[in-house]
Amino acid sequence: ATRYAGAGYASEAARAVINLLGERYPSRTIVAECRPQNAASWRVLEKLGFRPTGEDGHRAGRKRLVYVAHAAR
Repeated sequence: ATRYAGAGYASEAARAVINLLGERYPSRTIVAECRPQNAASWRVLEKLGFRPTGEDGHRAGRKRLVYVAHAAR
């Protein structure tokens, strides 16, 4: 919802999922897909440590990003 935009909820929720996936599947690569035009979501992913691969996503209009653990803050 718009009233929650910028409050950090997306980052907090995504960080929890990333941590859980990292604990349960330490040898797996975490991949996300996002529309480049969705600037807010793209920023959240990059802030969390995802980096664009330059590849198209499986869903139309989306690009792939891969989680790079050491890039996260």
